[in-house]
Amino acid sequence: FTMRFHKPVPLGVELTARGRIVRERSRVFEGEGELYLPDGEIAVSAKGTYFKMSLDAISAIDPETLGWRVYPD
Repeated sequence: FTMRFHKPVPLGVELTARGRIVRERSRVFEGEGELYLPDGEIAVSAKGTYFKMSLDAISAIDPETLGWRVYPD
């Protein structure tokens, strides 16, 4: 997992996170994503390799208990 900070990330400001899968293998996938400031500029970019999880394991995770809010595009 690597992360690059392009701009300072302010506290108390609502940001937008976007991510995507860029490569998929049988047991792992590679993803990339960005954290956007309110003006649309990229504050942080990241990429990493992740192990795949079953849908049951993923659905057992409650994003709200992690402090996340999910908004549809």
